[in-house]
Amino acid sequence: HLFSALLVMCIFMYVVSLAIMQGITDDIEKVQPQNSPCARALAMFSDTAEQTPIQEIATLYGSLPRSMMTLFMTVSGGLEWRAAAEPVVQLGAFYGVIWTFYTAFMVFGLLNVLTGIFVDSAINVLTNDKDNMIQMQQEERESLIQTISDVFWRSAKGSADMMSE
Repeated sequence: HLFSALLVMCIFMYVVSLAIMQGITDDIEKVQPQNSPCARALAMFSDTAEQTPIQEIATLYGSLPRSMMTLFMTVSGGLEWRAAAEPVVQLGAFYGVIWTFYTAFMVFGLLNVLTGIFVDSAINVLTNDKDNMIQMQQEERESLIQTISDVFWRSAKGSADMMSE
């Protein structure tokens, strides 16, 4: 179950990344370039406030792996989704709808399913542990009953032997 849920998550991120990148290539001319200095070293993991909108888009969505990493970082807490969506929303409201749908689906849908899988696994382990404890208690009870029966049987046999003497 866990593997299939992770596979669905990866496929969904891949499809959303492709949709965003396809739209960006068509709409990038709409963004007005601004002149501002920008350091490109580790730009994806740094604050993008000093970058122009085009540089922000290139930093976050410059390739398919970068786009997927941006999408993953937004749902895993590594990047605020508003900061990742803002540069592309400047291209059109369509991107805002994609981002809202992506975030809602991932947070409320898929990640809750993953949490449910983990909780179900934990409950199954707990149930199996309870079954094992019940089995052990039944075995202990049967052993105790057998020991008590043996004691009474021996005492009854011993009393019968004493009376015959």
